Amino acid sequence: MTDIVDNILNVLLDEELIKLPPVVEPNFINGVPKNFHYEEFCNYHKVPGHLTWDCRILHHLIHDFYDNGAIRMDQKPAAQIGPVHLDNA
Repeated sequence: MTDIVDNILNVLLDEELIKLPPVVEPNFINGVPKNFHYEEFCNYHKVPGHLTWDCRILHHLIHDFYDNGAIRMDQKPAAQIGPVHLDNA
């Protein structure tokens, strides 16, 4: 399942619909948060802390594109780009 979000991220980047945010290293002045995981990596933020699949910001971006009709999801993934298609209307 984690590949789905990574596939959508790659399509959005390839089509230049989004840009990656600036890389900001985690700052633990007040200690490491309970939900921070060093072994997990987010391909959207390009830092450890959570998986791409669990990235709330990326999920909101994907939902916005879906709600606006810019992308549509299929039940069966397309062979080359995964389960997302761009509607260039």
